[in-house]
Amino acid sequence: MDSAERADLRSPADAAREQIDQVVDALGDQQTRLAEIHQRLNTLRCTAESADGLVEVTVDATGVLTDVRFDADARRISLEQLGTAVAAAGREASKRAQARTWELMASFAPSTGQLPTAAGMVPGAPNFG
Repeated sequence: MDSAERADLRSPADAAREQIDQVVDALGDQQTRLAEIHQRLNTLRCTAESADGLVEVTVDATGVLTDVRFDADARRISLEQLGTAVAAAGREASKRAQARTWELMASFAPSTGQLPTAAGMVPGAPNFG
C-alpha cells in the first residue's frame, strides 16, 4: 500500500474523529446548559397579588406555595373572601411559574437539534432519529 492509499484511508477516519469530537463538545455544552436551567428552576419563585391587593402569594417552579402575605386591611374582609383571594392569587402565581418553567425549558430545546445523526456521521449507517 503506498502513501496515497494510506492517506485516503486516514482521511475518512480523521473526518469521523472530528465529527465525534464535535458531538462530545455539543453534549458537554448541553449538559452545562441543562445544569444551568436546573439551577434556575430550583430558585424560581413567582408572586401574584389578589385583585384587591390584600393578599400576595409566592410559589416555586412546580406551583407549590412558598409564602403568603396579608395586607393589614385583610382583617376587614370575611374569611370566605380571604380564602377566595388566597386561592385566586395562588392560581395566578402558579400560572406564572408554569409559563416561566416552559420558557426555561424551551430555551434548551432548540439546542438539542445540534447533534448530528448516525447517518450523517457514518455513511451508510441507519438513521434512528
